[in-house]
Amino acid sequence: MAFVTACSPGSGGGADEVPIDSNPLAALIKPTVSASVEDGGVGFSPIDPVTVSVVNGKLESVTLLNSEGGSVSGAIEDDATWVNTEPLGYNRQYVLEAVATGSVVPPPPPCRSRRRLRPISPSRT
Repeated sequence: MAFVTACSPGSGGGADEVPIDSNPLAALIKPTVSASVEDGGVGFSPIDPVTVSVVNGKLESVTLLNSEGGSVSGAIEDDATWVNTEPLGYNRQYVLEAVATGSVVPPPPPCRSRRRLRPISPSRT
């Protein structure tokens, strides 16, 4: 599963990477999106639910597409967690995309995340 996010701070952390006019409090209130599957994840069980959650924000939309481009059914609970309600298939590729907005006024720009995943069939014994 591939995951791209524009919501959380980078992993660099070098002092020269921080703009002079940056506000350290702004980073604390940006929405942070996470998912139960790893970016590029291969081999997870399609029986286990795929979940997406947000901290410091609200999920606006979550889309899980199969390799044919069809949408996998799911539901957002409490504006902060999405769970697929339709089972996934073995040896198929999926793309997960989530959009979240901040919970403060005025909200920061929307957070967009994207992942690719591929469950594999259980080994035959």
